[in-house]
Amino acid sequence: MDWLNTLVEKFTDLLRWWAIIAPWERGLRVRCGKHVTEFGAGMHLRFPLLDRFYVQSIRLRTADVSPQTMTTLDSHTLTIAGVISYSINDLRQLYDTLHHPDDTIVDMASAHVAQYVSVRGRADIEPAGLQDYVDERMDLGGYGLNGGSFRVTEFAFVRTYRLMMANRTRNTYDPVSTDLYEG
Repeated sequence: MDWLNTLVEKFTDLLRWWAIIAPWERGLRVRCGKHVTEFGAGMHLRFPLLDRFYVQSIRLRTADVSPQTMTTLDSHTLTIAGVISYSINDLRQLYDTLHHPDDTIVDMASAHVAQYVSVRGRADIEPAGLQDYVDERMDLGGYGLNGGSFRVTEFAFVRTYRLMMANRTRNTYDPVSTDLYEG
């Protein structure tokens, strides 16, 4: 049944000679696979089979920075999570430079957080200082984005416990192990 829905969508796509872009969106039209034009809000002519439209919201976005557990310079364990906000400034530049903007920006922010924590002791780490550090280093202009504002949502020094268990069973078919475990 999915093939029927796909067929109907493709057929109706052939009959649609327009693309509508909302005021909070920007669009890119790719004609014949190589000529790219950026469009703002409004209704735009579209030639089926020749044109593809890519439409994106340019409003403020946020992405969650997953919790990271790191060790400070003085061997304390710290868990940090946050959010990073940004908006699209130049849609063409964004499409030319990044494949998954959210993933890339989150990874960049996580790297800056780890860099900040790894060279400081527990007494020198505070959320406001971390936020300022990451904000100063997030340069998103080269990707067609504005912002890069990082905010800490979780911040906790934690005590870690390592649980160790002896290997109670061995794989008798393991070619590396020559002894059998009996017990």
